[in-house]
Amino acid sequence: MLNVVDENYKLIIASDIHVGAINTNDNFTQLLNRGKQGDITAMAFLGDLGTGHKYDLETFKEMISDSALPTSFSIMGNHDLFFDSWSAFKDIFGTAVYCFVVKTPTKKDLYLCLDSASGTFGDDQIEWLKNMLKNA
Repeated sequence: MLNVVDENYKLIIASDIHVGAINTNDNFTQLLNRGKQGDITAMAFLGDLGTGHKYDLETFKEMISDSALPTSFSIMGNHDLFFDSWSAFKDIFGTAVYCFVVKTPTKKDLYLCLDSASGTFGDDQIEWLKNMLKNA
């Protein structure tokens, strides 16, 4: 749970980073530098983190592991499935389906992170989502 002292907070939400592709790392570095400015609660990266190679995912993870950055959350995109990278994603990030909560003084905001990289959610994921919504 991420606790914030004010009712307002900022998230950086980005997708299609494509670490490893031509001319993308400079833009990503600029985005990460924005995250270091101190007013960002968390960063969420919504898929296509790399070009499908394990080493791209490792580079991405290394780049977001800077201690000056806020907490970050990552989910898979379809490009992250190329070259059998689904297992690499799980090895590096732990899971592709999870939630996180941002707690302000008066409320809790629940963020659900799902894996739609293959174009479907699957029965287990749908059941998890139903349970999360039922218990929210």
